[in-house]
Amino acid sequence: MQDILVSPILLLVIAALSVLLFVILLVRHKNAGKVNDDLKEQNRRLKAIGNIYFSMHIINLHEDKIQEVSAPESIRKHLMINGITPGASDIMKSAISNLIVKEQVKSALEFTDMTTLANRMKNAETLAEEFKTNEAGWLRFRFMVTERDAKGVPNDVIWVTAVVDKEKRKEEGLIKISLTDELTGAGNRRAYEEKIAEIEKSIPDNLVIASLDLNGLKVVNDNKGHDAGDEMIVGAVDCIKNVFSHYGNVYRTGGDEFAAIIRCNDKQLESIKESLEQTVAAWTGKLVESISLSTGYVVRSEMPDASVHEMIVRADQYMNKSKEEYYRHKGVDRRGQKDAHTALCQLYTKILKINITDDTYQIVNMEDEEKTVERGFSDSISGWLEGFARAGQVHPDYVEDYLKKTDIDNLRNHFASGKTSWMIFYKRKIGDNYRHVMMEIITANDYSNDNQSLYLYVKNIEKNS
Repeated sequence: MQDILVSPILLLVIAALSVLLFVILLVRHKNAGKVNDDLKEQNRRLKAIGNIYFSMHIINLHEDKIQEVSAPESIRKHLMINGITPGASDIMKSAISNLIVKEQVKSALEFTDMTTLANRMKNAETLAEEFKTNEAGWLRFRFMVTERDAKGVPNDVIWVTAVVDKEKRKEEGLIKISLTDELTGAGNRRAYEEKIAEIEKSIPDNLVIASLDLNGLKVVNDNKGHDAGDEMIVGAVDCIKNVFSHYGNVYRTGGDEFAAIIRCNDKQLESIKESLEQTVAAWTGKLVESISLSTGYVVRSEMPDASVHEMIVRADQYMNKSKEEYYRHKGVDRRGQKDAHTALCQLYTKILKINITDDTYQIVNMEDEEKTVERGFSDSISGWLEGFARAGQVHPDYVEDYLKKTDIDNLRNHFASGKTSWMIFYKRKIGDNYRHVMMEIITANDYSNDNQSLYLYVKNIEKNS
């Protein structure tokens, strides 16, 4: 009787356990389905993000595995991965060696080195650098950390690339503009100095430095105007480029000064000199009939132990001798001009060429002790003139009148009205005393209402007692 009673209870227990097991299995199935759905959703979102980039890969640094999210054929054919693929470090090395242009492979390999990436990104969420590829132009490589271990070391990173070819071309264009003389298209002073710094590291045995100067530019500017002067400058560069560009680079280093850095042998140099003379002699313009160049050349064999700068100094010396010879034939005493300039500098304590249109200046002659902040020295002419008075260099009785007459807007209006000079008398500090001086400002040869270029002279008109 007892056995009969137990059996139904046991059956009920078994039935209840079966129901519970079924519920557990059902819940697990639903949860598994939810997990799968979440994974699918994550993958879908990752794919969507991947479409923004040129390529996207997930890299497990701890297990050295790589997985593609999205990639064009130009990258996929170099990586050659299928699903989650081991050996990410070797795969990346091989891909980079074939993907990146030869001159950038070394730096690209260092950037994508899987063995050092975790350490490099320990304190960084992202790393980025740009490289030029053989097929896809410029790409920006970026690593982004997605998971770290307890010590903060990255476990998983996402590697993405983005096309920046258009940006790089624009950047390269801006760099080219910054290194190019606007008027002539030759390299400018900055480009010249960068080239010098480059070849100074390893001077070639066949290096030749040429220093060239345009003769008679000031006379043409004064008599025929700056359009004619510009025609001369452009014509000179065209002639120089026509002869030198096959051997190196041409630069405009000043208003009428040019230079060439070339490589050639002695025979080629003689041919270059002859060709330049013939090219210059054949040139003719619309506003100017002819041009003339003074030249100086230095070959490396002449100064085998010299620096590039020392070679340039020698080339300039040769060019100046050539220029002296040119003016001697023209009946112009340039030595007398230099003596006159020296005498003028001794007469005036300060000579500046200023431009009140853009508030700038150039120092022609001035004592070094004047170039101090304590005496009001400034990067702008307006700041300098005002700072000089504010620094106590003008006698207190003259400060108000001095500031009014040297105000840049007042000067602009004065010369724009047709006046050609402006004189200011005041007392300035010389040594421990204040002395009477005269400041005279006159229009320069290249003055115009759009380019108010002037000369500023300061002369001591009181003898020291």
